[in-house]
Amino acid sequence: MLNKYIGILAQRLEAGNTVALYCYGIFASHILCTLEKLSGKLPAVVIDNDERKRGRADFGVPVMPFEEARERYSGLQYFICSDDFKYTIIGDMLEKGVSPEEIINYIPVEKDLTCLPIRNRLLIDLYPKSAQVHGIQSCCEASFENSLQAAQSSIQVPAEDEKYDGLENILSAELSRYDRGEVDICKSCALRQEQYIVRKGYKKRYKQIAFYQQSCADCLAHCVYCCAGASDKNLRASAEFQTDSLEYYAAFVDKLLSLGWIDDDFTCAVDMSERDSDKKIGFVVNSLQKANLTPMLYKVGSCLLTYSKNLEDLLRQGSVYIIWSLDAGSRETYRKIKQIDAFNQVVENVKRYIQADAFHGRFIVAKYLIVKGVNDREEEFDAYLLLVTELGLKYVSISFNFFIEADEFDLEFIRRCYSKIVACGLQLTNKNNSEAVTKALAMLSMRRQSL
Repeated sequence: MLNKYIGILAQRLEAGNTVALYCYGIFASHILCTLEKLSGKLPAVVIDNDERKRGRADFGVPVMPFEEARERYSGLQYFICSDDFKYTIIGDMLEKGVSPEEIINYIPVEKDLTCLPIRNRLLIDLYPKSAQVHGIQSCCEASFENSLQAAQSSIQVPAEDEKYDGLENILSAELSRYDRGEVDICKSCALRQEQYIVRKGYKKRYKQIAFYQQSCADCLAHCVYCCAGASDKNLRASAEFQTDSLEYYAAFVDKLLSLGWIDDDFTCAVDMSERDSDKKIGFVVNSLQKANLTPMLYKVGSCLLTYSKNLEDLLRQGSVYIIWSLDAGSRETYRKIKQIDAFNQVVENVKRYIQADAFHGRFIVAKYLIVKGVNDREEEFDAYLLLVTELGLKYVSISFNFFIEADEFDLEFIRRCYSKIVACGLQLTNKNNSEAVTKALAMLSMRRQSL
């Protein structure tokens, strides 16, 4: 089913309105491709204040800063293509004289002291059945530090309540504690600052829904979060996630989605282990359909070790992009990192997905997590780039071992990798997910962008 905002954009373009997409990244690129495929009509301009992005986007659409676009085009109607910074962008535009009526996906915002992830992403934790709780991950930063902090930052709801009638009151009270900084993990959080958020009293507050799985015990291979430190995998959980009883999670998820806290132009992220990934993706899609929610885009993180018909369907509909944890260019190195000999199988799975994809693999992002002493070699990265270009992919992502601090050698290696990416005509995305990559390429980190 076509998301209503894509339909709105198509209608406005057909009527001759001058539309601008704000933020040039993979989300904007996906909208451009969808609009071109749907109606053949394209926005006049893509706005991005990063001067390094100035030039041309897909199909020759110009990319330029906000002030220049505003001077060059009269009567612009803006559509904001950002999960993390939509509310901040709206506030900035209002300060510069843009009226709410000119922002297609406008919602009321105000400045307040809060933490960016709490107001932007609804992270649903699917705990093992033996834990007898469901959860909301309130602080995504904590989940990447260690399992102890992740547990502290999770709002846990007892699973025995099949109706969850008091869920909204429970979550509202708990989230207010995070907003006020009363939770220990918030006291030194760099993301808790004065910034634009959804105005209090406006019920919808989340730009992204994310489904995470607390147990990593049933992974078929080390994913990007675990392959740099095998010991962390055992810390996160010991009980196995049971996909044969997904109905155990359904009532909680259904109630949560029915609260009406989700923006109409939301995206949905799915990050779960590889085992039974087809069932897990199907569970998420079915849950959203039952709640009459249609995301602008699904974002699936996966090693693509197994082939999913549900993921194939999303690709055929052109409604997904995939962060493919490849992390190697050769079978031997892949086996060292993932601890499984599946390199050839994974590549064949990707080829099948590309054949089924409405955009021929354009939005399959090949991720390369740099693991010190394993794949931080020129020849390995060159082999990775060769594979990516042979597959016809466009987007790549670089990250760095989460468990150690990058030294100057590491930063220089990242810079050389980036130069090669540019030389191959590939585009780097999700670049602010890694502090080392941010530092090496002198990019604005998420912390700084949210100021």
